[in-house]
Amino acid sequence: MRCPYCSHSSTRVIDSRFVGEGEQVRRRRECEKCKERFTTYEAAELNMPRIVKARDKHREPFSEEKLRAGMDRALRKRPVETDRVEAAPDVVTIGSATMSVGEARPVNLEAILGAPGVGGLT
Repeated sequence: MRCPYCSHSSTRVIDSRFVGEGEQVRRRRECEKCKERFTTYEAAELNMPRIVKARDKHREPFSEEKLRAGMDRALRKRPVETDRVEAAPDVVTIGSATMSVGEARPVNLEAILGAPGVGGLT
């Protein structure tokens, strides 16, 4: 990290704290050259996978709309709470974004939704 005052490349972290609900880290830093202190904020950058591996092994661009539509069709007549169905695509996309691989794979909906009998929809 470069010092904003003198542009020296060596700084040290004095203090680190989580901000908000733990989504950001606030760090107090000190330049080793000019001894000025400054604050930085760090957050994880989640990159969505660009490619999705389908069941038949072909690859296609990721589409959250397609994911939601497929889940709506699959769970229409199942005893699953609406809140869980609405939150599931967010869980799937966040889980995929934190993977180090550039591809998303099919997911086990039974584990996400907690509803028996939905496991065959992975």
